[in-house]
Amino acid sequence: MILQNISKAMREQNYYAVAVEFVIVLAGVVIGFQVNAWNEARVSDQRAVELLDRIEEEFLALEATLARSEEIITDY
Repeated sequence: MILQNISKAMREQNYYAVAVEFVIVLAGVVIGFQVNAWNEARVSDQRAVELLDRIEEEFLALEATLARSEEIITDY
């Protein structure tokens, strides 16, 4: 559809219409790249939050283990 419009405008030597069509296509590509970058950043942030939650859980488990070890050593 867009290629037909561009070729028709070129045949009629309507360069304003060609420029407008070109800008529309270019804007669509730029918007597509922006949406893709936004989605990748969102996924990356979500992954970072998940990793921080896992690290916190591991530290809490390690803290409990160390407290039990300290009690055993103190009792010994």
